Amino acid sequence: MRTKLSLLLLVLTAFAGSVAAQADEIARLKAELLETQRAEGKLLLEKTHHRVRVLYSKYGSVPKSVSNRDVRFDVNELKGTAHTIKDEVYSTNMEKGALIAEETKAGAGFGIVVFSWAKGEPTYAWYDTLKALKDANKQFRFDGTAPVTDKGEDKGEGEADVWALYRKEGRNWTYAMAADMKLKISIKNVTDDSADMETQMYDAQGNAMGGPNVTTIKFQTPQGGWGNPNGPKPPEPKEQKVKCKAGEFDCVSYDDGKTWTMKKFPGILVKSEHMELIEFNE
Repeated sequence: MRTKLSLLLLVLTAFAGSVAAQADEIARLKAELLETQRAEGKLLLEKTHHRVRVLYSKYGSVPKSVSNRDVRFDVNELKGTAHTIKDEVYSTNMEKGALIAEETKAGAGFGIVVFSWAKGEPTYAWYDTLKALKDANKQFRFDGTAPVTDKGEDKGEGEADVWALYRKEGRNWTYAMAADMKLKISIKNVTDDSADMETQMYDAQGNAMGGPNVTTIKFQTPQGGWGNPNGPKPPEPKEQKVKCKAGEFDCVSYDDGKTWTMKKFPGILVKSEHMELIEFNE
């Protein structure tokens, strides 16, 4: 009897060891598959971020989408075996841009590339869920609305108007950029509900680079912004006066002084490593 029990124990031990070895092998294969899927997703993100930066340089404004309403663009370029790049382009303060890779195969995960419009410098990160990705990148708005700021002109009832910058017809400002290029932004066709923001890029000789690009700004207050008690909390700001070629302005920085935006109109970048405000006609 003892011999039979010993043999049975040996068989069970060997079986358990075999199961454990198989489990380890399955885990290894899954990890390799995930690494391969995300490597392909990163290549898609890398290629797509180059495309949108070319659009930015060509038209002088941040594109709303990767396809940019170009009927010649093949949307299949956004698709891989395990991921698809979302057509939406996310941006904040004309400094940083972002693109998202969504999983098309369960478990492949969700990727994001964050980059500088002026210099590139892409960084990549992967998350198991889309919610985790969005929670970790709250500097971007993923609901299709403009970036939310925590201050603006007072409406008269003590409430900040985040759209104050865009409510005055003819208001315009100009940036100096790399290679002596300039970017001029003008506000036109202002109504109670919206305004058109016209952007025009100029070369070093002052010649217009293509036609102007027009984006309609809708005055719709997004939910979950910094001013909303249920929304994300802003980074700790720094405040100081900043001199630029356009003058001296009270400014705020949320990235430890790397980028300064106007305190009165947070949508206007005053100074950064790659851009400087050189003219402001309020």
